[in-house]
Amino acid sequence: MAEARGSVSPLMLIRPWARPLRADPRPAPGFRQIFDFRHLSELRLTSAGVSTVARHYPFPRDARRGIVVPTEGAFGLARMFQIYMEAESDHMGIFRAMGPALEWIGLDAATPWPAQAPDAVFGEE
Repeated sequence: MAEARGSVSPLMLIRPWARPLRADPRPAPGFRQIFDFRHLSELRLTSAGVSTVARHYPFPRDARRGIVVPTEGAFGLARMFQIYMEAESDHMGIFRAMGPALEWIGLDAATPWPAQAPDAVFGEE
């Protein structure tokens, strides 16, 4: 799981999170991931920034991912990310609430979130 808080830019997503994970051999094709963007105050991404993040995405393209977004603008950027990733609709889902996203990756919707510390937290508070 990854969580964004406050204000986020492309470099905040790539430097501390994506680059180290690209070198990690553990993510396998059955990997599942939740990105929680509900606590953003500002998302400083343009279409070029979303493209950059997609190019540096560290996980297999067929990994099942759920993206939880708070606003229409964040939804649009997540959808743009989905397009840049050329992700099939059965590999990436965009949600407004955590419960459906958890179900999407195969967990019970009532699973406490987060049940543990996120793998990555990025952004400026």
